[in-house]
Amino acid sequence: MKNHYSNRNIYFLVLVIASLTSACQMFSERGSQKELHSNNAQVLTTQRWQLVKLHSSDIKLTTLQGIPFISFIASTHKVEGFAGCNNFFGSYSKKNQSLTVSALGMTRRYCADTSTLEFQYENMLAKVTKFQIMKHRLVLLADNKVLATFKAME
Repeated sequence: MKNHYSNRNIYFLVLVIASLTSACQMFSERGSQKELHSNNAQVLTTQRWQLVKLHSSDIKLTTLQGIPFISFIASTHKVEGFAGCNNFFGSYSKKNQSLTVSALGMTRRYCADTSTLEFQYENMLAKVTKFQIMKHRLVLLADNKVLATFKAME
């Protein structure tokens, strides 16, 4: 029997299939990124976020009175959290990926081991201009400089 397909036709067919597969994957990834950005506002306000890095330093929980965290409350545009010894509270405004935190207040209990962390945490929040959420991580930025990293709490 004679083979109706030449090697040239087979190579062409393989090339077309590979191109289509690549294009489908690219559109699928774009759709996922679009979905991720559109859900960021919801994810930001439905999670409690544990501080894991402040500037480039890992947070060591052994010297703290509890786990430092932050929560954004959508209905009131309030922010609240715990900085290692004291609670903090304030307001936030968000548009797309822009984020600002303002009118910060904090309880003022004395805790010798956490005062530096709390001071840095409070100052960092005042500098925030953007946020990103990827893979259960919240990153707060000043323009494009990473200020802090949080992970979603369970």
